[in-house]
Order: sequence, then structure tokens, then C-alpha cells
Amino acid sequence: MNEWNNNYMQKIVLTAVVGLVTSLTALAQDHANTERMASARIVGGKPATTSEWPFITYVDIGNKFCGGSLIGDRYVLTAAHCVREKSPTDLKVYVGPKTTLERLFATPESVRSYYIHSDYNATTFANDIAIIELENTVTTPQVVLATEVEVSALDTKSILTAAGWGDTSFGGYPSDILRQVNLSYVDRGTCQIIDDDYANIGSDAICAGQEHGGKDTCQGDSGGPLIIEDGAGVKQVGIVSWGKGCAQANAYGVYSNVGYFNTNGWIEKNTSGVSHSPDILLKAKSGEHSRTLEVKNLIDPNDPNDPTFSVTSVQVPSGVTLMANNCTAFLEKGDVCTIDIKIDASTVYTNSDKAIVRIMTDHQISSELPISIVYSYEDRNAQTLNNGGKGGGSTTLGMMLLAMFGFALRARKRDKA
Repeated sequence: MNEWNNNYMQKIVLTAVVGLVTSLTALAQDHANTERMASARIVGGKPATTSEWPFITYVDIGNKFCGGSLIGDRYVLTAAHCVREKSPTDLKVYVGPKTTLERLFATPESVRSYYIHSDYNATTFANDIAIIELENTVTTPQVVLATEVEVSALDTKSILTAAGWGDTSFGGYPSDILRQVNLSYVDRGTCQIIDDDYANIGSDAICAGQEHGGKDTCQGDSGGPLIIEDGAGVKQVGIVSWGKGCAQANAYGVYSNVGYFNTNGWIEKNTSGVSHSPDILLKAKSGEHSRTLEVKNLIDPNDPNDPTFSVTSVQVPSGVTLMANNCTAFLEKGDVCTIDIKIDASTVYTNSDKAIVRIMTDHQISSELPISIVYSYEDRNAQTLNNGGKGGGSTTLGMMLLAMFGFALRARKRDKA
């Protein structure tokens, strides 16, 4: 075969490998909580009109993936359950409606930090919202966020649209291309009477779907945008959060209420350019742990508000000792300062699995920078898998990938013979 055929064979193998990775990754995900689960692929939808989704993002979180939306020059809006207990280095962000093959050859955006709502509840999915902060600014068009007034004006005649790369059926496989689905808005009262889980839905969430099922978001769509088209264009009203199964009757999808968090200032506070360290993840509930926290000024110098700020104090919970505060001067654009703390885990976790360090500033918008100290269940689960739990999927995936690449090498050797 000639060089063109060689390249063609490589592309075929790469395509097959990518499809295999996507499918087996989905199978390897832990579905222990299948009755009430975080949503993740579009069911009952169609291939998306990609030109309408320039702001959508694919968030690679290792053995799983989520969706997101670009809402500012370096900020991606997603669900808290997508990034909780992750390190920024675990996350890779691809902006735009790329196919699986296109992502393989694309360079992901590096992640600097992420900010999870401090009142996020991993059991009820309340306040299921997070901001991913990228290292560099992105010039791709961003989505406009709806206000609480605009979300409150939705009614049962309102048609909303969700998009993602998630499963096209419950327990199915992810999609290689972006898909979208139209859903009807469901008022909160109708959603709350489904059962006890739905009864806990508050003003931080909205519901959408079909009474008889058939259309929904699913595994892999988590964190992605729910939008509405009005006369002025597209606005994001929700973030894919959770649901019971996918596209089942009387089991609507639940979405974090973007208008609620936009109007109460949470989104603005975490996209102001005042950058800080993400959550602190501890693998044990005992021992002493030293950590260095960072604060950086990423504010545009042309910002109408004062582009400089300073750290005024550091508030630490019981069990945390402030060892050194090097944030003693005004921070200009690009300036970084550090804060050293020591954590006595047994004291911190006496009454809770989470404690919060609060860095206070004189910035007009981001006057408080909360950093949670959390016991990393993710790490604990990983240790369980490595000790003989449900880890077979990863091993099988590795062996099959090696087999696929082996096939490619053998094909090339035969070609040269």
C-alpha cells in the first residue's frame, strides 16, 4: 500500500480505538446508585446542529466525562458532581461540539482551578453547580445566562433544549457526536409530587421532560447546558444534574437553575478573575497534612471595577492552623500570593466530612473565597477497586487497546513485507 493508504489505515484503527474507549469507559463507570443517579447522553433526540452550540464543552474527568458551557473568557459552567473530589490536573476541557475523533487530535484546555458551591449536597444534588477556571482565555463565543426572572417566566408551553454526548438509552453507550433533544418545561409542583427524592427539589433546580418519557438527558450529559431560544437568541436556563433512569415515564430530568445562581451572585463571584486553589482533598481522616493555598489576580486591567485587591484575613475552622500568610500586599494583574496551613484531620472531621477555610479579600465582588477540606471518597473508592473490587473493566480496556494497536502495527509490517 502507498503512504495514503497507510494513513487511511491508521485513521481507521484510531477511530475504532476511540469508539472502544468511549464504550468501555461507559461500561466501567460505577452504577451502584442506578435508581437515583446523576444524568449523563441524550435519549430520543437527534444529531445537533453544531453551529448552534459553539459554547458547549466536553469535560474529560478520567474514566468518565461530563458536559459544560463556556460562560466567560476562561470559565466553564458545569455540575458540581462532575468535578467533586477531582484535582484540576484530572480535568481536560474541549470547547465546541467536537466529535470523538476530533477530540483525539485536539489539544484540550488546561484547567487552573474549579469552584464547587460550598452548600452542594451529594445526596440530594442540591446546589449542583460548579465553575471550571481555565489556564488561558478562550475566544469561542460564550452562552448568555438567563436571570431568575426569565426562568420564573417559563411555563408548560416552554420548549427547552439539552445537548450532550451521553448515553442514548439507559445503560447504553455514549455518542460519538453531539446530540440534542427538545424537552418541555415542568413546573416545580408537578415535579415534586413524583416521590420523596423529587419532593426535595427547591428553587435551586428546575425540571424538564415528557410525562410519558421517551425524551431525556442521560449518563454523560451531566453538567451540560439546558437552553431556550427567545427572540434575542439562546439563553442557558439549566445545567444537567440528575434523574431516575433515563427517559422513563413520570421521572423528569432535574437541572440546576442557572437563573437562581446568576441572580444571587454566586456565578459572578466565581468568575470575577479572583483565582484561588480548589477544594483540598484528604485521603484519610487522621494525621497532620500541610497544604499551600494560592490566590492569583486574573482580573482584566480594563475592568471598570478596581482590578487590584488584597487579602484582608484568613479564617480557619477547628483543626486547621494558619502557619504563614504571604498575602500581605495588593495583587496586581498576574500577581500570586500563598497561604500555608496545617490540617489535623482527626479534629477537622470530628463532626463532619467537610470543613471550610475562608480567605477574605477587599474585592468588590469576590470578598470571600471558600476552600473546602473534604474527605476524598474518590480516592477511597479507587483503593477499593485496586484491591480486588470492580476493577476488571479497566484491565479489559487496556488489553483490548493493546490488541487494537497490535493489529495496527501488524498491518503496517505486512504492508512493508
